[in-house]
Amino acid sequence: MPDERLLLGAHLPIAGGLHKALERATEINCAVVQIFTRNPRGWRAAPLDAQEVELFKEAARKTGLALVAHASYLPNLASPDEKVHELSIMAVKDELERCEALGIPYLVLHIGSHLGAGFDKGFERLVSGCKKVLDSFDGRVILLLENMSGQANSMGSKLEDIARILSAIGEERVGLCLDTCHLFQAGYELRSEKALNALLRQIDELCDFDRVKVLHLNDSRAAIGSGLDRHERIGKGYIGLRGFRNILQQRALRRLPMILETPVREWQEYKEDIMTLLSLL
Repeated sequence: MPDERLLLGAHLPIAGGLHKALERATEINCAVVQIFTRNPRGWRAAPLDAQEVELFKEAARKTGLALVAHASYLPNLASPDEKVHELSIMAVKDELERCEALGIPYLVLHIGSHLGAGFDKGFERLVSGCKKVLDSFDGRVILLLENMSGQANSMGSKLEDIARILSAIGEERVGLCLDTCHLFQAGYELRSEKALNALLRQIDELCDFDRVKVLHLNDSRAAIGSGLDRHERIGKGYIGLRGFRNILQQRALRRLPMILETPVREWQEYKEDIMTLLSLL
C-alpha cells in the first residue's frame, strides 16, 4: 500500500466508462487518480448521462480516491485565432461543468501557446479567455493552470510569467498544477536540495504556494533548460532518483496529490513507478 502520507497515483484510461479508471487505480494501489472526462482529441463530447455520473460517484465513494481531471488537448485560450479561442472557451467551460457533475474538484489545463503572435497578445487572450470561462461557470471546481516546458511560443514556463497571469485573472477558482518535468526543462533545478528549497520559496513569493493544488511527477528525457516536453519513467531520466528523493522530502510538496504521467506501455506499469517513489522514502 502507498504510504499514508502520500496522495500518490497516476493518469489512468477511461475505456469502458469513467468509473473504470477508479477501479484500475485501486488495482495498482493509487490514492489519487487523474482522468479525462471526455475524448481528449475532439472539440465536442456527448453529454454525461445520469447513469454514467452515478457509476462514477459510487466508485469514488467506494474507493475513497482523491480525484483530478485533465482538460483535453485541443483548448488553447492564448490562441490568436478567433475560432480556436472561442472553441477553447466553450470546451473548458464544458469540462468544468463535467467535473462539477462528477464531483471532481480540480481541472488541469495547459497554459497554452501564443503561436507566434507574441507574449503580450497571448497574455491578453489567455486572461480574457479564463475570465469568460469562469464568469459563465458558477460551480466550485478549481481550474489549475499547468506550467509549460519552455517550448517556442509557450505562455507559462517561467514563474514570473505565471505569477503575472494569475494576478491578471484575479480569480480564487484558478490555481496551479506543477509538473516536475516541465519545471526542469524550463531551467529549474530539482536535483539539489538547496536549489529546490530556493525554487519553492520563489513559487511562494511570486504565486503563493497555497495556490498549488496538484503535482505531476514525471522524469525528463531532455536535459535541464532544454525546453522540450519529453516525459520519462521515474529515475530513468535527467532528474533521476536523486531529484525525486529531494521532492518527496519536501513537506509542502508531499501534501499535494501527486500524479504520474510517465510514458508507460500499459497502465499497470504505473505500479512500478509508484513503488520506485515509495522506495525513496
